[in-house]
Amino acid sequence: MIDIHGPDMAEEREEIVIPDFEIEALARCFLPKIQAYFESVEGQAAFEKWKQQHSDT
Repeated sequence: MIDIHGPDMAEEREEIVIPDFEIEALARCFLPKIQAYFESVEGQAAFEKWKQQHSDT
């Protein structure tokens, strides 16, 4: 479960709770597209570039 807090306005905060089943449903929708991207030539090139940029850290 994820709690999302609204903008910090005065004393009152709105809290939104996203149930786990909703998060899992979104993940099921996004995962195939994410996997396809990282298996593509474009995705692999982007990942290699990211690794180079972060290897100095």
